[in-house]
Amino acid sequence: MLFTKKCKQRFKKGVFPSLFVFIWVVLLSFYIYKSLYIILPSTSSELFFFSTETNDDFKYILCKELNKANNSIFLSSFGLQDENIKQIIEQKAASGVAVTISYDTKQPISIKENSGILLIPHNKTGLMHRKIISIDNELVFLGSFNLTLFSLEIHRNMAVAIRSAHILESIMKDEQFTSPLFQYIPLPKYKKEGLKKITDTIDNTLKRVYVAIYAITHKSIIEALITAKKRGVDVRIYVDNSMANGVCKKYISKFIDNDLIVKTNVGDGLLHHKCILADNNFILGSANFTSAAFSKNKEYIILFQPLDKVNLSKIENFFNNLNKSCTIKLTKK
Repeated sequence: MLFTKKCKQRFKKGVFPSLFVFIWVVLLSFYIYKSLYIILPSTSSELFFFSTETNDDFKYILCKELNKANNSIFLSSFGLQDENIKQIIEQKAASGVAVTISYDTKQPISIKENSGILLIPHNKTGLMHRKIISIDNELVFLGSFNLTLFSLEIHRNMAVAIRSAHILESIMKDEQFTSPLFQYIPLPKYKKEGLKKITDTIDNTLKRVYVAIYAITHKSIIEALITAKKRGVDVRIYVDNSMANGVCKKYISKFIDNDLIVKTNVGDGLLHHKCILADNNFILGSANFTSAAFSKNKEYIILFQPLDKVNLSKIENFFNNLNKSCTIKLTKK
C-alpha cells in the first residue's frame, strides 16, 4: 500500500508537470504556425487584409511573396531602404525577373549598378507617396507601408492583398478601376472624385465612423466628421501622437471641442494607418487626409463598399485592438 502511494506521488510529480509543458509547447507552436501561415487571395473575388494591430508580420509576408516571383516585380514606395527587400529584388533581377521600381528622389535608393532593375524616379512637385507591390502582374499589395526597416518592423500599418491583373493595368495607366469588391482611385489625377468619395461615405454613415490616420488637416474631411458627430454618429479618431501634438494640433482641438473621441498611440512606432470604417464600408490607401495628399502627391485610395462579413469582422477586430493600444485620450485643456 505504501509502495502504491509513493508511485502515485511520483507519477503526479513527474507526469503532470511534463503534461503541462507539453500542452504549453503545442499551444505555442500552434500560435506561431497561425501567425506565420498566411492564406493570400487565390482568385479575384477574394481579399486579404493584414495589419500590425492584428499581429501580422508585414516583412515576413512581403519577403515571402517577393521570393516567389517568377516573371516580374513592380515596387512603388516613398522609401526603399530595407536591406532584406533590396537583397531579394536584386537576386530576382539577377535571375531574370523583370524588376521595376518607382521612387521619390527625396528618398534615394541604393541599388547595385548593372543590377538590371528599371528605376523610375519621381522628381515632380509633391511626393511619390504610393505604396504598391505587384508580383507577376497579378498579386498586388496596397496600403500604408513604406519599404523601410522602421515601416515594416516598428511602425503601425495596414495593407490589403488583391489578386487582379486588371487593377495593375489601371495603376500603371494612372486610371481608376472598379470591380465588384472595390474601387481604386489614383491621386492627384482624380482628386475631386477621391475627396468626394470620402466625404460622401462619411455623410451617408448612420451609426459609426472610425478613422485611423497618421495626419489629418483636410478641412472638407474634418467638417464631414464633425457634422456626422452632430447628427448622432459614433465618430472616433485615432491619430499619431507626434502629429496630434504637432502640425495637426489645431485640427485635433477642433475635434475635441465638438466632442469627438480622439486617441493617440504610445511608444516608438508611428501610427501610420490611413483608413476609415464607416458603418460596413471601408476606405484604405496611401494618402493621409491632408490637402497635399489630394492635390500634389502621387497617392491612391481604395473603397470597399460594403465589406463582406469575414473582412468586416477583421476590420472591426483591427479597430478594437487599436482602441486598446491607443491609451492616450485627448481632452479639452
